[in-house]
Amino acid sequence: MELGSVKEPIFDTLTNFYGPRGPYAMFAGKECSRALALLSFKQEDINGDLEGLGESEFTILEDWEFKFIEKYPKVGLLIPEQRAPKNELKEQVQDNLENSNEYKDKTK
Repeated sequence: MELGSVKEPIFDTLTNFYGPRGPYAMFAGKECSRALALLSFKQEDINGDLEGLGESEFTILEDWEFKFIEKYPKVGLLIPEQRAPKNELKEQVQDNLENSNEYKDKTK
């Protein structure tokens, strides 16, 4: 079974295209929405990050999504991992550093 994900649904793409020697083998087992939207085979684009894409890229991605829906059975759904916003994460790191320094001062 070769699996691939486009915009969170996971599709069983077991075909010559996505198999071990197929032209799209690099997408098997990965969230590849960005690469499909950009029509890219670059390793750094094979992910689900849609930030910074324009209207034309979203149209291309939608076309790919419809192709997957028509051709392949949906076998699951990716659950995006929850991430703190960058500013919040930076504040958490700073708080942890400050708390760590306070603990060090108390244990001297």
